[in-house]
Amino acid sequence: MIIFLYGEDSYRSRQKLNEIKIRFQKNNTEVAEIEAENFDFGKFMQQVQTSSLFSQTRLVVIYDILTLKNSKLQEKIIKILPQISDDANLIFYESKNPDKRSKLFKFLAKTKQPFEFKKLSGFELQKWIKNEIQAKLGENSQNHSVNLEKIFMNSGNDLWKLSNQIEKLSLYLQTADKPKEEDFELLLDVQKEDNVFLFVDALARKEIKKSFKLLYDIKTGANQLYILSMIIFEFRNLLIVKELLEKAYDQFKIMRVAGISPFLAKNLINFSKNFTLAGLKNIYQMLFRYDTEIKTGKIGADLALDLIVNKITIKT
Repeated sequence: MIIFLYGEDSYRSRQKLNEIKIRFQKNNTEVAEIEAENFDFGKFMQQVQTSSLFSQTRLVVIYDILTLKNSKLQEKIIKILPQISDDANLIFYESKNPDKRSKLFKFLAKTKQPFEFKKLSGFELQKWIKNEIQAKLGENSQNHSVNLEKIFMNSGNDLWKLSNQIEKLSLYLQTADKPKEEDFELLLDVQKEDNVFLFVDALARKEIKKSFKLLYDIKTGANQLYILSMIIFEFRNLLIVKELLEKAYDQFKIMRVAGISPFLAKNLINFSKNFTLAGLKNIYQMLFRYDTEIKTGKIGADLALDLIVNKITIKT
């Protein structure tokens, strides 16, 4: 069986890939993964032809093979695919829009299971947003879903960005004691959001002067618990990436395991160099301690944010 996943919408194609992998793994199927940049035809043949001792079938995922633009290699793959055993299940996954003129693309597009993921718009985008809000906000979505759908419909159709926005809003709703209806549009204001991104990135770079300047800029009119939730979001992802780097995972594998976009993965890998794993764990615990102290009135939100910036950016 050959499955071909491609298209502009890498968020949904990645989601589909993960669903298929999970389904196969539940059936005790061995999963092998091959990156285009490390592609070796001999090893590829070994993966698809060798039967596993512990499972009846095998799933082989080949990533971004069409980016190589190697016509001779494509011809070799086309020639061998019809000869592969039924026990082998292949997924050809393209994270970017492939060249549809290539011979291998034309071959894969004519197989039984090609899936093209186009950018969503209109009703389909609205439906996706509604489902994502319900999935990530849970009970909170019942009270705010209509307004939130309208807000997110004005945020474009980059599902990686939309998913991150919805997840950040979920974090805010968990930390906010009594979120107000008018907070939502403020939280997702494009210019303010960009400033918050700049702030948490400066924090992750340990740039103390820039962090404090940006913090004071966004404090005006911004919900302080929202700022804290964005810091938590950033350092939670940093901690995940750092743990995966400690296991010698490369960027592509980090993207797959952490479920993050290529852009975010690249940035977090760079930022993680500024921290030890133990240091990130301490920061994460500190953030939740301040969150609790703010809610219980033990410390003011302004002071807590200042202390957080100071402690994170101290050079060690």
